Amino acid sequence: MARLFVVDKNGNGNREIYERLLNTGGHEILLESGDGDLMPSLFEFKPDIIILDVPPGDLTPFSFLRDIRALPQFSPTPVLMVLNDSTEEVNLALSVGANEYIIKPIRETE
Repeated sequence: MARLFVVDKNGNGNREIYERLLNTGGHEILLESGDGDLMPSLFEFKPDIIILDVPPGDLTPFSFLRDIRALPQFSPTPVLMVLNDSTEEVNLALSVGANEYIIKPIRETE
C-alpha cells in the first residue's frame, strides 16, 4: 500500500477519477486542491508518490515540483504529472524532475 499525494488544482472531475482508481488499490490518498501552501501537507503526509494535475495555462505545479526536487527528503520521490496535450508541458515537466507523465483526458482504462 502506497501513500499518494495528489494535487488537482481545478477539480475538473479528475478528483473523482483519482479517488475511484487509486482507492481500489488500497492506497492511502491525500487529495489537495492546490490552493495555498502545499509544503506543510507534504511534510506531514510523507508520500511515496506525488501526482500533480496541471490545469491549462498554469505553471504553478511546475514550480512546486522544482521546489520538491530541491528538498533532500523528497528528491527521490516519484512524481507523475497529468498534462495537457502540449509538447512544451511535457518538456518542462521532464526538465524540472517529473518521472512520468500522462496526457489528459484521464480515462479509467489507462
